[in-house]
Amino acid sequence: LIVFHSFILMNYTVLLVFSKDTSTNLGRLDYASLSQQTLMEMVVDTVENRELITGSKESPKDISEWRGLTVEEDEVHDIDWRIDGLSFKGRLNLEWLPPTVIGLNANNHNLLGTVAFSSLPSTLEDMNLGCNVLTGTVDLTHLPEVMKSLYLHRNQFSGSLDLTCLPKSLNILVLALNSFSGSVDLSKLPQELDRLALDDNDITGTLDEGTLPYFMYQLNVSKTRIAGKVPKKTHRLKFLRFEDSNVEIV
Repeated sequence: LIVFHSFILMNYTVLLVFSKDTSTNLGRLDYASLSQQTLMEMVVDTVENRELITGSKESPKDISEWRGLTVEEDEVHDIDWRIDGLSFKGRLNLEWLPPTVIGLNANNHNLLGTVAFSSLPSTLEDMNLGCNVLTGTVDLTHLPEVMKSLYLHRNQFSGSLDLTCLPKSLNILVLALNSFSGSVDLSKLPQELDRLALDDNDITGTLDEGTLPYFMYQLNVSKTRIAGKVPKKTHRLKFLRFEDSNVEIV
C-alpha cells in the first residue's frame, strides 16, 4: 500500500434592483441579462485587494486584461488565480460566475465566507478552493453535472456530507481537513471516481471495498471514524491511507 496524501458598475442602482435568486424566473433573467464583465466584477466585489487582478478598484480593466482569466470571444472560460505573490483577502461571490466558466482555481488564499454550490455554472468542470478559510455546509447533491474535480481541503466547512448524488463524471473529490461530521454513505459513489480524500474529519461510515468504484485507486480515510475491512492483497486500491481510523487490513 502506498500513502497519498461595491463592485463598481456604470449604474449602481441596477445592482440594487437585480438579485440572482435562482428560485425564480425573474432572478435567472436578471443574471442572464448581465454582461460577463459585470458578472466578474460582482464575483470579486468583496475581495479587499481585487485591484491586484482587475488593475483598479474604481475602474476595473476589461476582463480580457485581468490576471488569471482565459477569455475567448468575450466569454470567460478559465479562472486560475493560483499566482505567485497573489493572496486574496475577503470573499468571492461565486454565485455570479459567468455561465461559460469551465475551470476555477482559487487555491491557497485567505478567502472567507460560504459557497453557493447549487448556483455554480452548469459548465463548471474543475474547481479548487483548497487552503482557504471558507465556512458553512457543502451541498454535494446539486453540483454541475459535468464536474470532474472538486478540491475543498483545508477549510472550515462543517455539517454532514451526502455522497450519494455526486455527478457521474466526477473523478476527484478532496474534502480533507475540514470539520465535517455525521455518517457518510460510501456505497453509491460515481463509477468514474478514482480519488477520494475524507481524512481529518469527524465522520463515520462503513468501508466495503466491493461497493467502491471499480477503478478507484486513491482513498484516504485517516483520522476519521470510518470502519471496515480491506484485503491486504487488494488489486484495486493502490493508494490507501487509513491510520487513526477504524479500518482494518485483513
